[in-house]
Amino acid sequence: MVFTPDGAGVAVGCNDASKVVVLSASDLTQLFEADTTGIGASLFTVGWSQDGRFLFAGGLWTVNNVWQVRRWSDGGRGAFVDIGAGSDTIMKILGLQSGSMLFARANGIGLIDPEAKVTPLQGFGSLALNNGGGRELRVSADGGTVQIDSWEPRHAYLFALGERRVDIDSPADAAFLAPVTQEPGLDVTNWFNSMTSAVNGTPVKLQQYEMARSLAIVPGTQHFVLGAEFTVRLFDLLGHELWHEPLPGPGIAWHVNVTGDGRLAVVAYGDGTIRWLRLSDGKELLALFIHPDGQRWIAWTPQGYYDCKCRRR
Repeated sequence: MVFTPDGAGVAVGCNDASKVVVLSASDLTQLFEADTTGIGASLFTVGWSQDGRFLFAGGLWTVNNVWQVRRWSDGGRGAFVDIGAGSDTIMKILGLQSGSMLFARANGIGLIDPEAKVTPLQGFGSLALNNGGGRELRVSADGGTVQIDSWEPRHAYLFALGERRVDIDSPADAAFLAPVTQEPGLDVTNWFNSMTSAVNGTPVKLQQYEMARSLAIVPGTQHFVLGAEFTVRLFDLLGHELWHEPLPGPGIAWHVNVTGDGRLAVVAYGDGTIRWLRLSDGKELLALFIHPDGQRWIAWTPQGYYDCKCRRR
């Protein structure tokens, strides 16, 4: 919710709908509803240009995994322009005296100028590992090497644990396997950006309001790892959980994979970390953080042991 610059009205976004309304500030009667045609996600962040000519809104709305901001002319009543604003949830939109808009994503900030051009100002300092585009998380048979695409910066990062090495944009290697998402007799549906995941028609139980984000079937079994908004879980073909309790994560589990030997699950989270889990019980064994420059990284265990390369070349 944000007041118009003259204080006469207030724009209200919705946390559970693609709806933006403008109300009278004096009695809260609805003055009009902005045109949200084509938007199928919540628009809970709203903002006005300082001269009141433009109304902006964003939130969870994405197109091809790029978070969008819609700008309406004529104080919100007019035509709209859709603006790709980056790689994560739009949390704040603020008008500046220059006529530009400052926006904050969950992983950085940027500017939208009067011509609707976006300029990133500051990233989050971690890889944006969002799912939905590029190549999936790929792992070697033993899990010692991983490769994943970052949305921001847009590079592929390879980490070889045994060699203590990070490579950027190295060619795809057939030895690194993407997650298996289809297997005869194991039909997992609605596993990407959905709250209604199911296996062989049986609903999979997640937390309230939790959305599934990623899937990896365990090779040679009827089990699968499901990455979700709050947790990572191991299920069988009947939808029964196989770990004693779901593993809470440090962010959204955007990618999951399982090593070819079936010993490890590897998870890429929304906080920019990649973590190795023991598949038998879900216990975390190792975590990795790669700086976007590819020259600095740190890997650590839950016990506090670590290895790192912390200086630029």
